[in-house]
Amino acid sequence: MMFGARVERWAAWHEGDAPARVEFLAPIQRRRLSPLARIVLESLWQVVKPGENLPSVFASRHGEVVSTHHMLTQLAADQPLSPVEFSHSVHNSVAGQVSIFRGDRSESTAVSAGADTLASALTEAVCLLADSHSVLVAAYDEGLPEVYTPEMPHENEKWALVMVLRRDDPNLFVRSTAQSAGALEGGVATSRAIRALLATEGHGEVRQRGERHDWVWSRHVA
Repeated sequence: MMFGARVERWAAWHEGDAPARVEFLAPIQRRRLSPLARIVLESLWQVVKPGENLPSVFASRHGEVVSTHHMLTQLAADQPLSPVEFSHSVHNSVAGQVSIFRGDRSESTAVSAGADTLASALTEAVCLLADSHSVLVAAYDEGLPEVYTPEMPHENEKWALVMVLRRDDPNLFVRSTAQSAGALEGGVATSRAIRALLATEGHGEVRQRGERHDWVWSRHVA
């Protein structure tokens, strides 16, 4: 299986980048944002034009896992929950905030597919491109709380990768292949590698470990 799309615009945020200040939002809106939502919105505002309404795919393996873990801890201690924090725990919360802040009522999808989340986001976007000229893809996650890291040691940083994709003249492709040694594990390592791939002026490949097979991301530049 192989599919692809053209990356028209993109932006990314990883640990070590400048703080996400989201200064394009009103102070009351900024105060309500979680750290994860901040980096997604900071990246998204770099690639989506003012007034541009796009169908969108929001992809996150864990969502607002830090907020969720904190609320579970509060429940275990019979403590009341914060309504704002609860709203963050919904898996499509970032999609909803983007829709509200931008006034964009276009269709959106929230995807979570384990180790296959990034590839599933592109799959969903390609399907949307059958009926739309361009589609927004926002993929993101945050480092897991310490209690979960023994099971998933590779999920250890916040990151966001945002792309506007077109259906014509594809230059980013994904194909499934048999698993082999050397494939990247974890969303942050894969997103960093895809970021480097998008920044290159030539060809390149990134191999990512999936649940049952690997995914090979390749960039072809004419």
